[in-house]
Amino acid sequence: KMITNADTFENVANALKIVGADKSVRSIVRTIFMPGINDEDIPKIAELAASLGIDEMMLQPLTIHEMNVERLRKAGLDFERAESIREYLKAAMEAKKYIDIRISGCQLAIYRTMDPLTLFSARRVARDVVPIVKRNRKEF
Repeated sequence: KMITNADTFENVANALKIVGADKSVRSIVRTIFMPGINDEDIPKIAELAASLGIDEMMLQPLTIHEMNVERLRKAGLDFERAESIREYLKAAMEAKKYIDIRISGCQLAIYRTMDPLTLFSARRVARDVVPIVKRNRKEF
């Protein structure tokens, strides 16, 4: 709610219940790592998702677009920790206690080339330009 100004928790939880109950598909919940905002909630989200029958969680690092900086600052984002690979992987390991956790394959490939000391202190560029929408909106 702090970011989107909408309280959609119940709707999301209900959707997860429906998807988690259908064992004919592999269900995945995506969560964005936003330290200072949701880092303490990530293990709770993982535990909730697992209890609803969700198969895995995809944890994504936050990309900060210039148009969202002030909103993220007001919500409490720790910009320093948002760039820390160690903090991101630590959040993934906490969530792994409850659910099968995944991170991007291209990130994983890069991280596997690093020795532990380098990985411990590595930082990522979290800021980027706002992506351009390349499709036209059509009214039905």
